[in-house]
Amino acid sequence: RRWTALHACVEYGAPIEVVEALVKTYPNALNMKDWRGQTPMDAALTDELRHYLASIDVASLGGGAGGSRSKEDASAATRSLLADDVSASSHHLLQHIDKISEQVVNLRCQCQNLEDEIRILREALTKRRDA
Repeated sequence: RRWTALHACVEYGAPIEVVEALVKTYPNALNMKDWRGQTPMDAALTDELRHYLASIDVASLGGGAGGSRSKEDASAATRSLLADDVSASSHHLLQHIDKISEQVVNLRCQCQNLEDEIRILREALTKRRDA
């Protein structure tokens, strides 16, 4: 679904410091579109986050204009960032954000499944009523 940790953070209004750390770690996430076709800037909850994201020069952060990094590249970037003296608490926070992002995606899938089941039940009840 390509919903990144950056999407989750900006959509739920994470502190700007968290967003900055994610952008430095994985700059190409700025251009990734989620299943709705939204970039993180499209999904940003606050004007402050939208303004910050709009001000970023992806090329200067090592992100290319065309395409996204692989998971291996993202992991390498994360390791590099951690090796550059990022505190253990920042590392823990990034891991926590990734877990929350995964949970949100799973919850969205579950909601979609429930909506499908409700639609099927409604159709069945309508057929019974009309019969």
